[in-house]
Amino acid sequence: MLAFAFLNPALLWLLPLIAVPIVIHLLNRRRFQRVKWAAMDFLLAALKRNRRRLQMQQWLLLLLRTLAVLFLILLVSRPQFAGNVFGSSRTHHVICLDDSLSMAQRGGARDAFLDARDAVVALAGRLVESKPGDVFSLLTTDVPTKPLVAAQRVGTQLQARVREAVGGLTQAGDGTADLAGALAQAHKLIVDTPDCSQAEIVLFTDLRQADWLAADGKPRADLVTQLRALDKDKERVRVVAVGSRDAENLAVAAIRLQERVLVAGVPASFQIEVANRGLATSQPTELTVRIGHGDRATQRVLPVEAIGAGATSTITVQHTFHEAGEQGVVGELARDAFAPDDRRAMALRVRPAVRCLLVDGDPGHEASEAETFFLGIALDPDLEVVTGIDPVVMPDQGLDAEKLDDYDLIWLCNVPAPAPPVVEKLKQFVAQGGGLAVFTGNQVDPRRYDELFGTGPDGLLPLPLEDVEGDMASPRPMFLADEEHALVAREAESFKGLFAAVLVGRYHASREDPAVPVRPIVRVGDARGPALMVARESSEGRGRVVVVGTTADAFWTSLPLPTTELFPPLVNEIVVWTARAQNDVRRNLSSRDVYRRDIDAATYRADVVVRSVADSADQRTFTASAAADAGSQDHLTLTVPMAELHGFGLFEAGLARHVGAEEAELLSRNPPLREGELLRLTRVAFERSFPPDVVERVVVEDGEAKSTYLEASGSDLARSLAIALVVALLLESFLAWRSSR
Repeated sequence: MLAFAFLNPALLWLLPLIAVPIVIHLLNRRRFQRVKWAAMDFLLAALKRNRRRLQMQQWLLLLLRTLAVLFLILLVSRPQFAGNVFGSSRTHHVICLDDSLSMAQRGGARDAFLDARDAVVALAGRLVESKPGDVFSLLTTDVPTKPLVAAQRVGTQLQARVREAVGGLTQAGDGTADLAGALAQAHKLIVDTPDCSQAEIVLFTDLRQADWLAADGKPRADLVTQLRALDKDKERVRVVAVGSRDAENLAVAAIRLQERVLVAGVPASFQIEVANRGLATSQPTELTVRIGHGDRATQRVLPVEAIGAGATSTITVQHTFHEAGEQGVVGELARDAFAPDDRRAMALRVRPAVRCLLVDGDPGHEASEAETFFLGIALDPDLEVVTGIDPVVMPDQGLDAEKLDDYDLIWLCNVPAPAPPVVEKLKQFVAQGGGLAVFTGNQVDPRRYDELFGTGPDGLLPLPLEDVEGDMASPRPMFLADEEHALVAREAESFKGLFAAVLVGRYHASREDPAVPVRPIVRVGDARGPALMVARESSEGRGRVVVVGTTADAFWTSLPLPTTELFPPLVNEIVVWTARAQNDVRRNLSSRDVYRRDIDAATYRADVVVRSVADSADQRTFTASAAADAGSQDHLTLTVPMAELHGFGLFEAGLARHVGAEEAELLSRNPPLREGELLRLTRVAFERSFPPDVVERVVVEDGEAKSTYLEASGSDLARSLAIALVVALLLESFLAWRSSR
């Protein structure tokens, strides 16, 4: 259908003025008087011959003067063309506002998100002026499925509605941009508005390469798929770049615990990685490191040297936690143009000690005769030195009934081949991250061990065991064969000499296989001797296994004797490398991860308060619920979507007991790493990277934050009316001149 609207309808009251030329014409006809004179007859004869032509000129002149007044009135009233005789040509304008974390990049006093938000409001105002009757929708890239404005007709109230919709968005979100999801939702809105024959999808974004290109530099597959899914004859996409072009950014990229376990009273090392995400070498700066939680937290300020473009710098910090429990580490740089990734936090739990189960296969009649006697002293010397190790000794007969989940490392010392159910327990223990250390002896049947424990990727033993070798009358020294292995690397220099002073008389060598990537750590005699000590991670990459092919007592070797000075540091390194690893991944999360925790409803209440450590007033309550397949009503699962929290840093999940004080578990909420990659995708790079059929569907404006497509649409009749007015005035002047002749 054909429809018109006016931007200035109040001026239409001037329309009666088009009668002015007609009134003037009529008045001019009434003012003449008839006077006859001698030559009148000749003039009347001439007029009769030209009467028809003169009347036509007068009527045309009157028409042109009337049209000139009409065009002038319409020009100032600005009618808008909203259709044609063949059907609707209404356009659906779908505006996508990028509210991802990268939009927090500042350029001067404002950030990219505020620029984009204001540009959307300004665009709504321009639509009110130039596109009344069209349809308008507004959505964000963070949660595109919940549009802020859905399919609203463009009218005088649109700009106020849009300003109200974005008024609560005072800053960028803290997630990533789902561009493919935003395009999919835009397409759905367009399909759901069938009375619009055309659609414009306008994306206001910082146009980062990380949002458009994959890590290998190729276009993101989901984005290409969604762009191709659009109707190329109806749906046009325009990308408007906002914000600063500056890509310089220094970020705290990671905090890592160097030790496998973190124990109270034992020094620990943390590596804090500072990354230069920009294109130029950074300036020297400082890193503030806060370690601990609560009143006993310590703070250090460390220098950060200049970092090359795209490079990283690792800063190592050592700290000793004197109490077990919840602790945190926070690294913070001086604030730059992109502040969110200048700070990173890590939540962790300090253990009271590493729990070790020493399974004794030959207890003897006295304590000093036990297979685990020297091992127990080495692990817990009962001195003022804190080892952080809690050893528990038991005979091998009790292993079947023991709950292994309570331990971090199990030592099998000259244990005869266990029963198959025990072996399955040990396999499950290692698969779940526990450590296993084996000392052989005269009660170990190597063939039975190989058969029960298994070797290779699916077994427990790194390599198959050989039969007993060696001669107690002619013992041979030990040789450190792999100084770079992580188990001995920290003490490799001192270990080289200590191993050479240790003698071994009898042993079970491990059978080497070139196809198995297990390198012996210690050999017998020299670099070509039998493999005496081997180690590897489980096939799941969690638990670790160490096998020492001699005894833990002094029956076959001098290794455990105090005179060698090797046994205590060696078993300590075995504990450090092998014991169950610190598993704090589940509570060190990104802003779009989910924190989950099992809760015993018999001990704790279902409601859990999650609060910010920096601002305790910023808190939310989440309720744990029973899983559908839960075997007990007392088993609840707490689910906390990190997207529902605000800010970055450390948080506490407060578990209220039915009786007693609240328990708190520390969490960290950190920005997504990819949001700190600020390099912009230029129009040329877009056209070079994306397939031609996709490029022709998208217009990329990487200049100012404005869109020009409204100017080319042609539905505003102001220009046409102005041309018509000029033509009417020129014709009127020409006809007036001809008439006067």
